[in-house]
Amino acid sequence: MSVIKPFLLLYSLCNFGSEFVFKTVGIKPSEKSFNSLEQLEADAGWPRNPMINSGAIALASLAPGNTATERCQTFLDC
Repeated sequence: MSVIKPFLLLYSLCNFGSEFVFKTVGIKPSEKSFNSLEQLEADAGWPRNPMINSGAIALASLAPGNTATERCQTFLDC
């Protein structure tokens, strides 16, 4: 999953613009590891940046489509 994060960020920036993307996820470095739930709790559920798991999940949820399969296909088509 980690290798796809930069591509997901690029996809999101191209499709939604930086203002929208960085309102969805932050840009601050994480104080904990990329998969830390403690960090997410400390930030009141707001993903600190797109390179941590919660940030990538938040960006993936923005992809157009009604199902996970449709969202994945939209991303792959890009």
